[in-house]
Amino acid sequence: MYLSRIVIRNFRNFALLDVKLQNGVTCVIGENNSGKSNLLHALRLALDTNLSSAYRALLPHDIHAEADFEIPNQVLISVEIVGYKNSINDTALFGGCEVKEDLARIHYRFRPRREVREEIANGDRDPAGLSLSEDYHYELTGGGADDPVTVEWDKDLGLALRFGDLQAFHIEYLPALRDVTSSLRNSFESPLGRVLGVSKFDDTEKEALVSILREANSAIEQQPTIEAAGMAIKNAFSSTSGEAHDMGLKLGMSEPSFASISRSLKILLSNSAISDFEPSRNGLGLNNILYISMILEYFERRAEAARASGQLLLIEEPEAHLHPQLQRVLYSSLAGKSFQAILTTHSTHISSHAPLESYITLTTERGSSSSGCSLKEAQD
Repeated sequence: MYLSRIVIRNFRNFALLDVKLQNGVTCVIGENNSGKSNLLHALRLALDTNLSSAYRALLPHDIHAEADFEIPNQVLISVEIVGYKNSINDTALFGGCEVKEDLARIHYRFRPRREVREEIANGDRDPAGLSLSEDYHYELTGGGADDPVTVEWDKDLGLALRFGDLQAFHIEYLPALRDVTSSLRNSFESPLGRVLGVSKFDDTEKEALVSILREANSAIEQQPTIEAAGMAIKNAFSSTSGEAHDMGLKLGMSEPSFASISRSLKILLSNSAISDFEPSRNGLGLNNILYISMILEYFERRAEAARASGQLLLIEEPEAHLHPQLQRVLYSSLAGKSFQAILTTHSTHISSHAPLESYITLTTERGSSSSGCSLKEAQD
């Protein structure tokens, strides 16, 4: 499956954006402040369950400058999804959003609340003077026969969706100027834990790993210096806290479990000069490649484990800290994957390798952004 169309109305610098996408890698290019980052954020509003709900309740700076929201209006972000019928998981996820055979739509809308719409429709309320914070709310819906480019603010568009309905759809977002070195060091942020989480460990292998750690833990605890230091700390604690708070104390590792092993494992690298060093000693560029490579492996393993009900990789400026040769290698690697990736870039080393029909070209016009068409669209 893949996203085949994106429609954005009245969001930030987009008065109206309506673009079609190809499967594979899409390159979003354009000058500064043309809306490349806003396009990725719009996609996250509609699809990413990991995005905090606080971002979905829009603020004044999220509204297009030429749109008047003191009268009834709407922000609409709509995506079309195709090619899911050959997957049971994908069909289960998108079937309820289907508008025709093998075409589903998911919408994010920010518009007047239902009770406000009803009061206006019944003539019980003046439609002027609406408050963005009090009278508007966001909603997620799927399906709907009306085209998102033309649907009016007071007309429903499909049926309501809950976040739980989209949790099987996995989105990975890598922002610009990302601190991947810190993420690789943090066991809860590193993609290593996710790669291991979808790896096929059977119960025998898990128990063998736990037994190894349990035996090592016992041997460490019994070393004379470790044992003596633990006893000294216990005595100092007892004399300070008093008999009422006396408790056992020893030095050792936490109780071994397979989960703790997964969290404790680290990536160790070697080169011609140093063996088994942590990524923090690497340059930012190589760590960036390492991080993205692990994300790609996680996506592949998730698909192999039949846990994938749609996957989408969003990357801002993948060229950050990368030598031009590595930029080209990274694009080639992304292009060879089975899932869709959308990336924003200023790099000609990346965009020159992308086919013309895969571009979304944004250009600024009077403070708004519009999209240039691909070569294929121009010929049609």
